[in-house]
Parts: sequence; structure tokens; C-alpha cells
Amino acid sequence: MSNYFWFSLDSERYDLIAELEKHDYSDWIVDRVCRIIETGDKVFIYETSPFGGIKYYAEIERVFKDGSSTIARLFKFKKIKSQFVEKLKFNNIKGFMNNNFQGKKRITSPEFHAILDSEIFEPIISDSKEKLLEIENQETLEATPCPVKTYTIGENIRPKIIESNGYRYTVRNNIEINLGLKIANRNCENDAEHKSFIKRNGEKYAEAHHLIPFCRWADFEHNGLDIAENIICLCSECHNELHYGTDERRRAMLEKLFNKRKTLLKGKGLDITFEQLLIYYKLKE
Repeated sequence: MSNYFWFSLDSERYDLIAELEKHDYSDWIVDRVCRIIETGDKVFIYETSPFGGIKYYAEIERVFKDGSSTIARLFKFKKIKSQFVEKLKFNNIKGFMNNNFQGKKRITSPEFHAILDSEIFEPIISDSKEKLLEIENQETLEATPCPVKTYTIGENIRPKIIESNGYRYTVRNNIEINLGLKIANRNCENDAEHKSFIKRNGEKYAEAHHLIPFCRWADFEHNGLDIAENIICLCSECHNELHYGTDERRRAMLEKLFNKRKTLLKGKGLDITFEQLLIYYKLKE
């Protein structure tokens, strides 16, 4: 019999939808519940502000060790249907959680199980996900239609916002993201000597990272952040370290990458200081 868990999600620190556009899974550290969480268990993800309620559902594909940490790989993600949004907001479920929504905990209330067993979730599908799948199905990136542009000249692209089932989505520009990877020749921009594997389509595996976090696009009134100039190409190790490493290492990496890109960013109207970037990464008050 499956166990029920809830995980809390701070969307300003971790962009779950962006992660699911790269993979069909998401890895979470579960050290505090490692003795009781198992493959097949169900997870309900409580998103803190601005949503303030249970927003996503997933299942545990597998549980494994990574160094000293226990990792749960979540897959089969779904989002709550619009007609049930209010039902799982904080004020309606706080009694089941003893007013504490931090961290990761097992849900033991039978009454809450009954609520969650309802058909209240639906698959996560967005325009950007469909476009990404279309690109991945091409044999090579060159087979994907791509406008001709140089690295320093191009349109400033504001994100497209769509509304569906009561949610607002910002659609990623995968042409610009892939162009950013292409310009770097899919080499790690933190250390070009870092090795990567070759994918089935013959390309070197690389990961895209928005130097100015994409979630901050509203801070730049006339300029988009989904542009090649703001896309950093990283190996998987460096990308994860930039998100989850020590503050000292993250700061050093950011300074190196910022110095590489600050002129290009300024040329696109993204005039940001290193101090402001540190604030975005929660490395400075």
C-alpha cells in the first residue's frame, strides 16, 4: 500500500516546471523521511507564496543514495484542476498539517487521504513542453527552424504568457535556449575541460542556465530574459553546483560567468550589477 507525503516547494528557489521541460522527472533530497519513503509512494507538493496550496502531484519512481544524501526521484507529475484550487489552499487544509507546511512529511490523516484520492489532478502540458519534445524528436538541432542572428544582435523577447485552466504560464523560447547552447559549442562555460556524454542524436549533452534567473523577467520592463545572451551552457555537475553548492562556490562561479556576459547583457539592455545578481541568488541580503 502506498504512503502519502507532502513536499513544500519555494518556486523562487526552484523552478519545477523548467526542470520538467528538461526531464520528465525531478530529484528531491529526502533525508528526513528516508526510512519510510519507498518506490510507488505518492507525493503532493505544496507551493508556498504566491500560490499557497497543494499544486502538484507526483509518484516516487525510485529512491537512491547520492553520497551522504538520500534522493527520491519524482515522476508522473500532474497539476491540480482549476475547479479544485481553492479546496487545497492553506486555509482549507491547515488542520490536516497542524499549520506546518515546511519540509517533507508523511500524510497520516485518513480524511485527507480521501480528499487527495479524488480525481483532482490533470497532466502538466504547456506550449513550451510540446515545442521542446518536437525539438528533441529531430535528429539534430540543425533540423529545427531557427532564425539567423548573431550573438550580440537580435530581438529582445518578452515571455509569452498564456492562461489555461485557471493558471498563468510563461512559455520558454526554446529556439533562443538552444541557440545559446550552440554558440558555446555545448561546452561548459564554467570550465571547458569538463567532459560530457554524447546523446542518441549525436550531440554533446549540455544544460542551459539563465544567468539572470528567468523568474525575474518582470524586473526588466523592456527586455526579455529568454535570449541567447542570458543563456549559460553548463555541464550537469556545474549546473547543479550553481543551484545547490556552497555559497562560496556559487558566488565564485557567478562572478566568473557574470564577467563573461556583462557586456553582452548590457548590450541587450539588461544592465545589472553583480551585487543585484547575488541578491537574486539569495547570496546577499
